[in-house]
Amino acid sequence: MKIKSSFILVIMVMLFLASSGSVLAATNTSPKGKVLFKADQITDIDSIIERAKKGINDSNLVDKTTETSDIVLNSDDGKHAVNAKVTKYRTSQLLERRLTPENSVVETYAVMDVSTTITRGDEAWDPSIAVRAYSTIYVERTVVNTREYWRLTSVTGGWANSDNGIAVTNRLVRIGTTGFAGSIPVAQHQEFNPSSNTFSYAAPTTWKPIDAAKTGNMATDPVVGAYTECKLTGYGDSWTLTLSNNL
Repeated sequence: MKIKSSFILVIMVMLFLASSGSVLAATNTSPKGKVLFKADQITDIDSIIERAKKGINDSNLVDKTTETSDIVLNSDDGKHAVNAKVTKYRTSQLLERRLTPENSVVETYAVMDVSTTITRGDEAWDPSIAVRAYSTIYVERTVVNTREYWRLTSVTGGWANSDNGIAVTNRLVRIGTTGFAGSIPVAQHQEFNPSSNTFSYAAPTTWKPIDAAKTGNMATDPVVGAYTECKLTGYGDSWTLTLSNNL
């Protein structure tokens, strides 16, 4: 089968980061090919939020750049509930474009998410009481003869807590892909329990890429991503905070 074109898109879904950089132009060569464009990644959290608020995107991977919802966090014992506001900011950035020795174009994007949970007292929202969950999923996107495939390569992330009265425990991370590799159904999953508030895990190299075509059938449509969970304990109660980052 002749491969007409191949584009690999590395997708990084980020929810909390730190520091920024400037755009660089480059034409150096390497065993992976010739770099046509290269940019320093925007990693400062305030810059990411501002970029999302302005609706700035370098790709069509992001539909909504800001989304806010009011939720109720129920205590694990079911006896108490806390009003909370969850805001997600999302933006994408082109990091690199290169030409491979086979004359294929490879593009690397960062799709950055910031998710903030703010609790509310009787009077108003208190932005000083916040828990941020953040994660990055790395996905190779390959287009072969107009057919698109995804392969999860790694996941990083963690939890950032600005409330000294809240402890983060019982951390859980699940990574995986489900879908079809050709006509064969695929379900690839791993589960981890981080010992700290940051994590980094590589997906097994044996994991197969899956067909990215979606039909609207949730039972068969592809899913690539990560799920995180932790327990928040403080002020006499405990709550479970979850976050899903999926394509």
